Amino acid sequence: LANIYGEITGGVRVECNSDGSFWLNNIEVKKLLTLYSSRPTEKAKLYLEGMKNKLCWIIQSKNVTNKNDGIRAVAQSMVAQIEETLERVPTRKLLPDAHSRAS
Repeated sequence: LANIYGEITGGVRVECNSDGSFWLNNIEVKKLLTLYSSRPTEKAKLYLEGMKNKLCWIIQSKNVTNKNDGIRAVAQSMVAQIEETLERVPTRKLLPDAHSRAS
């Protein structure tokens, strides 16, 4: 892939860097997976599922041309990694903090 690829379509911005990092709307997907694995809350799970939906939109988008099939392939790989992480890492329920108990 090129050094940096960026495209904004349908409100989704994609960057794929030569170092292997893949950014979606200024969020590095692999780091998001790492964060979810270390703190798998319900809120984080919903955010990760939303990221997965955006990646699926990229995969299905007709705006991704044949010359940019590398982006589609990386998006497919990221979807697979998200699905594997969601299956492997159970979501934890956090205890309410002191402020929510006092209310």
